[in-house]
Amino acid sequence: MDELDDFSGPFDPNFKAEDLSKEALLKLWRNTCRLLIGVDGHWAARVRERLGEDETHEINNGVWEDMVSREKRWITDGMNIEGNDIAAFFKFQQINPATAGIMEIDLDLESPNKGTMTVTKCSVLDSCEKLGLPGRQKSCCDMDVVYFPAQALEINPNIKTKCLKLPPRNRPDEIACKWEFTLDPEHANVEEAEPVTTP
Repeated sequence: MDELDDFSGPFDPNFKAEDLSKEALLKLWRNTCRLLIGVDGHWAARVRERLGEDETHEINNGVWEDMVSREKRWITDGMNIEGNDIAAFFKFQQINPATAGIMEIDLDLESPNKGTMTVTKCSVLDSCEKLGLPGRQKSCCDMDVVYFPAQALEINPNIKTKCLKLPPRNRPDEIACKWEFTLDPEHANVEEAEPVTTP
């Protein structure tokens, strides 16, 4: 059977996702990423109507924090991402629907144990700026301050995260945010890394 570039044509009771072409699967993946962030946004809006901004922010942060370990496991296992250094973390981000699926990111790997991630475009930030919602924008940024380090710690509990830039920004063409990730080489690619105390 030829690969399908879309899902037009007559109903096929034997259809499977494997029948789709690479281009069709990529289109489906991108739309699924949009659905992911859309569900989060609409869920948060309903909570905000009933409980207010502060409660919504706290609950939403908790939801994303609860998902970090599953997110890491599903993606690294499913894509066979090995290792626990910064290079492995960046590979995780390149395929993560909650990052690469809704943001444009530049990853600069200085070494396997040091690198920066620059979010050059963020659909959530663009939307908040367009709608004039600085409070919502701050909530999202506050979540990233928790979320990105938590993701890194799932890859290796010794990865240190430093936020180099957050909104607000002066112009729409400025980067959204920038992060630095570092790891002492002695803690990389070991079966169980020992936690270190971060000052």
